[in-house]
Amino acid sequence: MISIKDIAKIQKTIVWTMHDSWSFCGAEHHPNVLEYDERYKTGYYWNNKPASTKGIDLCRHVWNKKKKYLQKKEIVFISPSSWERDCLNQSKLFSNKQCIVIPNVISKEIFKPLDKLAIKKLLNIPADKKILGFGAAYDIDNPKGIKGSYYLLKTLENLQKPEGYFLVIFGNASEVFTSKLKIDFFNSGFIYNQNILSMLYNACDVFILPSLIENLPTTALESIHCGVPVVAFNVGGTKDIVEHKINGYLAKPYDVDDLLVGVEYCVSNYRALSEDCLKKVKKDFDNDNIINQHLEVYKTILDNSKTG
Repeated sequence: MISIKDIAKIQKTIVWTMHDSWSFCGAEHHPNVLEYDERYKTGYYWNNKPASTKGIDLCRHVWNKKKKYLQKKEIVFISPSSWERDCLNQSKLFSNKQCIVIPNVISKEIFKPLDKLAIKKLLNIPADKKILGFGAAYDIDNPKGIKGSYYLLKTLENLQKPEGYFLVIFGNASEVFTSKLKIDFFNSGFIYNQNILSMLYNACDVFILPSLIENLPTTALESIHCGVPVVAFNVGGTKDIVEHKINGYLAKPYDVDDLLVGVEYCVSNYRALSEDCLKKVKKDFDNDNIINQHLEVYKTILDNSKTG
């Protein structure tokens, strides 16, 4: 791992792909959205630290290091989402830096529509119920975590006919989490094989993404590649993937009732939404185009270095 000080020693233009908000924040990977934390816009000072931050203000310390060593560096940022780009453009540290939006790539050979009935039979998932998907690599058991498991549980509690639904979970969900579920479920645990992960997506009718904040969520990308609509809060870069009532549903942030409306809407309109998921992939997430965009960034930098 390279330190902030060592990054500053690089004597070339730096191309920095932002997979989270750490670059323009302090030590945190995302702003604290529940406390309306906007220190990344105003600067990190002794008098504007969030109420939840106790003791040493590590975020302020790290931010000051970035300001000292990186603010004047020649950096070109690549953001997977328009939201992350906008945040960088509003940041105290790097508002004057170039930032290009280029989405992440997903393997289309793996994440694609498969035979739903065959997969349900293979995985012993009921064919006569509406299948909901939920998954995350971490933070599932944390009720205050950014993956929003609390909001998922509340949404499922409010289902009108819970006996008609079945939940597929992938990720690190413990018995502490699953014991709170009010509907039948299949807990796959953490999936290392992407082919199996694709099968799990394809078993679903809707994928629920109740995250409090996201950049360009991989789970949502994988889901629409499989033709499965996504229900999510309208936060972060999720709107770059999910178009409201076209290939999914964007609920009002942290509104459980609206998240439930989204689940019911996507279940009722699955076929049309599924078709539009695949149209969205073809239009905005073509891998060859994404690769060419990356190459163009480096080509432009090299050309400028020759003429400059």
